[in-house]
Amino acid sequence: MFFILANVVVLVFATFISWCLSAYDAKVTGADEVEGHIRRGIRCGISLLLVEIAFWCLWQYWRYDDRACGMAYLATSLPLALVWAGCISEMFARGFHWLIDPEDKREFDSKDGVRELDAIAVNGSVLTIDSFPLISICLPGSSIHSSSFPSATVAQSISTS
Repeated sequence: MFFILANVVVLVFATFISWCLSAYDAKVTGADEVEGHIRRGIRCGISLLLVEIAFWCLWQYWRYDDRACGMAYLATSLPLALVWAGCISEMFARGFHWLIDPEDKREFDSKDGVRELDAIAVNGSVLTIDSFPLISICLPGSSIHSSSFPSATVAQSISTS
């Protein structure tokens, strides 16, 4: 009785994990939802078959100390790892990419760069090398046009502090 309960728990857990992991399949793009679900279903079905065989072999090895079932457990676990290697690597790649460059949900603003350059033009900026202020640059005017290069004037004094 314990075998059946443990088997059902393992299969439910494997079904949940395999369906969630199959979303990271690189070939499931979401363009054709039916084809994506069929591909995910086939991958999950193969996985559940391999998990069932592996669980049965592990149970036989653990319960009756059958060395052949222990080897069969290893032999079924290897194809299971190969089936899921692509999805797991894609999951980690997306996680790593999110750490480096999290998604920005803001709307694209094509004038944002121009506003930032205008703010620099109005306030002026300090050119620094190794945190040592060299030249204070004052850009006249409040707008920068791509057709004409703005003229810059160098302040008379060079700040040393």
